[in-house]
Amino acid sequence: KKPTMKETEPINLKCFHYSIHGKKHLSNSSVEIQDVKISETETEKGLVVLNDLKKDEIIYIYSNPLLDKPTKYTLQISSNGHIDAATDWKYFNHSCEANCEVVVPESNEKLNYGEYASLIIRTIKPIPAGSQLSINYFCTEYDMATPFPCGCGAPTCKKTIQGYKYLTVEDKASLVPKPAYYLK
Repeated sequence: KKPTMKETEPINLKCFHYSIHGKKHLSNSSVEIQDVKISETETEKGLVVLNDLKKDEIIYIYSNPLLDKPTKYTLQISSNGHIDAATDWKYFNHSCEANCEVVVPESNEKLNYGEYASLIIRTIKPIPAGSQLSINYFCTEYDMATPFPCGCGAPTCKKTIQGYKYLTVEDKASLVPKPAYYLK
């Protein structure tokens, strides 16, 4: 069982709250203290939402230069490109049963290294206040630069997070959310 998370300093995470249907929830500005905090246990830090979120809310839009090599803190966003996540959003931890998904525009595929690429993170189910935000790294990463043991505790836990490439055909077919376009 995971230790209880404790709150740390509030973060100033650039975040945009829109529903998929275009209804604006918050202004295009930084998250207020009451919305998201970085919380930590003895072994990890994570983003904890302090207000309830509905399914299909876009909670984060991020843009950074396209990189050609993965690192521990990059996220794959095209067939051979990555984006640096070494900001507060690196605390979107992995879960084999994630509550958010990374939406990667196919337009990233046409970019040259150094040009700005983007991604969107949205909820895939309602998320109650106090819950940690999570994404499924298998849905974006083909072959991770730094594999690690999974501690999500989900019934469907894969135990080792190393990339889509290492999943069985059955595991690939059952991924939730669905994998990014470049992994299919």
